[in-house]
Amino acid sequence: MTIEPTQVARILIVDDDEAFRVSHAALVEAYGHEPEIASDGFEALAKLIMEIDLVLLDADMPHMDGFEVARRIRSDPVHAHLPIVMVTGLTSNEDRVRALETGINDFINWDF
Repeated sequence: MTIEPTQVARILIVDDDEAFRVSHAALVEAYGHEPEIASDGFEALAKLIMEIDLVLLDADMPHMDGFEVARRIRSDPVHAHLPIVMVTGLTSNEDRVRALETGINDFINWDF
């Protein structure tokens, strides 16, 4: 789906850290889009039925990490082309390569 500048996108924010979910949701809203939040991978996969336009996905989460969430999204023909951006504290080149191999479209590192 191509989003026109005047269209509102529904962006799924997946992170086990509440502070990151809140700050990312505020940023998404500031750009005029609609945030949808999930605190883990299972909740994220369940929310895909909500016509999500983009997924912002943390890598390091309990129970199901972001790589597995992305793999499951890619294995579903309905969501196989859904844009996924990994937003994470991981910094290694191996993590970036793994993300791309999993089907993640882009990788943003929050290195604080």
